[in-house]
This record gives sequence, C-alpha cells and structure tokens, in this order.
Amino acid sequence: MKQLLITFAAVVFLIMHPGSLTAATVSGTIIDGMTGDALIGANLVVDGTNLGAAADADGRFVIRNITSGKLSLRASMLGYESITRELVISAEDDSLSIEVSLIETPLQSKEVVIQGKAEKGSAARELEDRIASVIITDAVSAENLRKTPDPDVAGAIRRATGVSSMDGDPVIRGLDARYSKVSLNNSFISGTDPNRSAVSLDLFPRR
Repeated sequence: MKQLLITFAAVVFLIMHPGSLTAATVSGTIIDGMTGDALIGANLVVDGTNLGAAADADGRFVIRNITSGKLSLRASMLGYESITRELVISAEDDSLSIEVSLIETPLQSKEVVIQGKAEKGSAARELEDRIASVIITDAVSAENLRKTPDPDVAGAIRRATGVSSMDGDPVIRGLDARYSKVSLNNSFISGTDPNRSAVSLDLFPRR
C-alpha cells in the first residue's frame, strides 16, 4: 500500500509540472564566417542525443523534439573548423532561432605517391625518349613496326628520318656505311664481314 501511494504521487507531480517535458525546436542558418555564404549540407547535432539536421540549399536547418534545458549544439562541415554552441532553452520556450558561422580551414592529408611505368615499344614512349635525350635521335617504335609490311629490320629503318639501307647496311645521310654501328640490347654487335664495321640488317627479321 505504501509503494502504491508513492507511485501515485509521482504521477500527480508530472501532471502538475508539464513544463519539465517540453519539447522545443531549434532552427536557424549556418553560414561561412568569412563570406556569409550558406553552407549547404553542413551538419548540426545535439551532443548526447541522436537529434540533428543538415542545412538545406539556403543554409537553413530545423531540429525538433529537443528537451528544454541546457544543450550543446555541434556544427561541422568538411573543410571547416567544427564548433560547439552552448544553448539554454527555458520551459516556456517552444522554439529558438540562431545563426551559426564556421571558419574555413585547410584540409591536410598524408603524402600520396603515384608510380607508373611507360609502356615499352609504344609510339608515345618513343616520342618521350626523343624529347628527353640530350643528343639528336630518331626511332621507329614497336607499335609502328607492327603496322608496316617490312620483312626485316633493314626495311624498317628506312622509315626513320635521314636513314636508308644499302645492301642491308644502315646508312645515315651524309655518312658512309663504315661509320654506322649497330647494337642489340645496348651491346654493339659485329657483322659477318671482318673487314667492315657495318652489320647487314637484313639478317634480322622485323618480328
């Protein structure tokens, strides 16, 4: 019986003090503190609760069903410094309008290193090598070789500027064949004739 009377008294107290359960609404705008522009999509959260809202296209927000009393409203947005506003909603208030401004802050991230290798044999790689070279060079890329009908290397080198072939020997414009050297995989190779330095390129198939 004693327990029943205590419970009844508690119910009466709640009925006599409805203000203790008042649900209020916090609304307003959130803007850039430097320009005054609306911050679309900025987030506002009442700390310690699951109540919150996001700013609309005009920077406006509305958070409903907030219990009266002291509360902390946290505002945040990517690229801006987060802030917390301390608010007090009295039992007599059913709404509160505020303006929140955020200050832009630089984004910081870890260093990102991107590594890649150029495709060997491509026309683009051949052009890049020519540009980066400290000497005058010319080349016929593997990509371009696949498009030509030449049966051997002697026919393919004629497609390089200023280079021709005489009986299979490479001839650079203005020079005799004896001044030409041929290398394979960065190593010079000798020809079939010991009395000549040139190498007959018709010995090497195009593919």
